[in-house]
Parts: sequence; C-alpha cells; structure tokens
Amino acid sequence: MAEIRVAQIILGLNTGGLEQVVLNLLKKLDRRLCEPFLICLEDQFDLISDQGLPDVKVLRVRKKSGRDPAAMARLARLLRQLRIDIAHTHNPVPHFYGAIAARLSGVPVVIHTKHGRNYPRNSRKVLLNRLLAYLTDRVIAVSDDSRRVAVEVEGIESEKVITILNGIETSRYRQNHNGDRLERLRSELEIVDGNLIIGIVARLSPEKDHRTLLLAFKLVAQQRKDCLLLVVGDGPLLEPMKSFAQRLGLVGRVIFAGQRSDVPDLLQLMDLFVLSSTTEGISLTLIEAMSAGLPVVATSVGGNPEVVVDGETGLLVPARDPKALANALLKLLNADRQRKAMGLRGQIRAEAVFNVDKMARAYERLYIECLTYRSRS
Repeated sequence: MAEIRVAQIILGLNTGGLEQVVLNLLKKLDRRLCEPFLICLEDQFDLISDQGLPDVKVLRVRKKSGRDPAAMARLARLLRQLRIDIAHTHNPVPHFYGAIAARLSGVPVVIHTKHGRNYPRNSRKVLLNRLLAYLTDRVIAVSDDSRRVAVEVEGIESEKVITILNGIETSRYRQNHNGDRLERLRSELEIVDGNLIIGIVARLSPEKDHRTLLLAFKLVAQQRKDCLLLVVGDGPLLEPMKSFAQRLGLVGRVIFAGQRSDVPDLLQLMDLFVLSSTTEGISLTLIEAMSAGLPVVATSVGGNPEVVVDGETGLLVPARDPKALANALLKLLNADRQRKAMGLRGQIRAEAVFNVDKMARAYERLYIECLTYRSRS
C-alpha cells in the first residue's frame, strides 16, 4: 500500500504546458510510494479526456468565477475526507485556495510549484505570493530564473525555494519515420517536397509574441522562397494573427494549423523550431522540439537559456527583435550541416536533462523529505 497520499491541486485540465507537466507527474509517480489524487478547482477537462488517468481519482471543487469562499470550504472538507498528507498546488489561484484550505484541514505538508515568473511587476500579487509562502513548506521553481524571481522579487526565503526542472516523455517525440502518416499530413497542410519548414507550437496569446515572429518571417521569406512557417496552436490572437499575416503579404507562406493532438508528428515535418515568447518558465514545447531532433531559435527570456545551449543546440536572440530573430533563422536555414548537428545535440540534452522520470524522482524525494521533517518537528 502506498504510504503518501498526495493531492495535486490545479485550476483545470485545459490544454497547456502546466497541465501537461502535472499529468506527466501523475503518470510517473511511484504507486508503491504515493497514492495520487487530482483536484481541479474548475471544470476544464480537455487533456484528461485525451490522455486519461485510470488509476488516479479525479475530483472537482466547482469554484465560481472570482473569489469563492464556499469553494475554499469545500476544498478543505475534501482534503480532510481524503486524509491527504501533501497538498501540491500549481500556480497562483490553486496556491491561494489550496494552501489556506490545507492548513484549515490539517494537511501536514503544502508544496507549491511556480510554473513561470508570476506577477514580477504587480506589487499586490507579489505580496500575496510572499504571504502564501508562509503557509507553504517548499516552493518549487521550474527554472533557476523563476527561483531568482521568487527569492529576489517576491522575497521568499531562499532556503524554502528549490528548482526542479520540468520533464516530458522524450521517447514520444523521437523520429519514428512513419512515411505514410507524414505524407498524409503534408497533403493536409499543402506542404510540397522541397519546402523547408520553420515551426512554432504555442498558444496564440500576447506573451508568445507571434507578431514579432511574423515580422521576422517576412524578412526570412524575402530571402528564402522555399520556406514556410507552420503555426500550431489556438488562442485569443489566432484570428488577429491570421489577419496580420495577410497584411504582411504572407498568404501561402504561413500555415495556421490550429490546436492539434498530433504534435509529435507535426514536429517531424519541421526543419527548424522557433519560440518568440517575451516570458517563459521552462517551455515544454522547446523540450519537445529538441527531443524530436530539431535545432531551435528562441528568445533569451525566463528559463529558455536553461533549455537551449546557445550555439550548441540552437540560437538565442533578444525578445521583441524581428531583425535579430530573422537573422538567426536565416543563419540556420542556410547551414544544413550545422542545423542537423545542433538538432542531434539538442536531442541528447533533452533526454539527459528534461526526462519525466528524472522529474518524478525529484518530487518523490521532496515529498519524503518534507513529511520526514514534519514528523520530527
């Protein structure tokens, strides 16, 4: 029988990087050590319907929009009924509800994972994060950059904050050379032989800065008539970015593929991966691209420099700089051997540093350490 009853508390299981990290962790936790529960504050279950968690009890609190004290009371009752040993929250809203509910219900240990740089310029929310840290045994940053923000900006005690890098199932993204499936994809997306494909997989939202990418790609397209930009993802800026690409004269050069469940296959169509974000924690899509053997061009923000080794596995450029981004893309498009060598080195790095088993073992050690400390104090 598992010794530790751990509740992962998240907002919901809509499609996103944070949610995928939590699912990866739930799949890989050792069932001899941990009995995992998943508690969703809201009713969003896109990912779980796609991937399923047959041996994980999934519960929902049905939090209303805005502040909902009744939801916090329901969560506290639920944690007490389940006899939870560790409440593990993910990102700000679950941290607020989860930390307070856990302390009200007598949960011995509260752990919180910061999946990005949360509100570094919002003094009220920085103060709230600092106060919540007092109710929390350990704060996990997914990158050293996020850890620095937690300590230096939010003022959380440095001894309380540790870094555990995100991990993925790297084997899902290795090249499988299924020619028929890839040919069907090329036909569906109207990609012809001889096209070089630059790809991005990201939610179309302001922080991903697709606008800068499109401006950069216009410069690339003027010099390389054989390349296309494949944009995978959905979001509030999908239609505005389609219109912007049209205004830039990029009709026929940019493919907006929308939200997809076949990302591993789409990565096999690409020659080069790009990420134009203005902020990041640890980007899963960068790790997925590297696992697929793709060289990457990414902005030097947040945790990106901890994923991409500049000049070795890809190139880093300043954020919001279309010309620098275009130059980096052209540099790799024009250097086949260098591009492929970078992709191979990136694949080796992804498997060594960012695999999900390594992440799960780190969390298991932390769970044991925190419970042991509590039992002695």
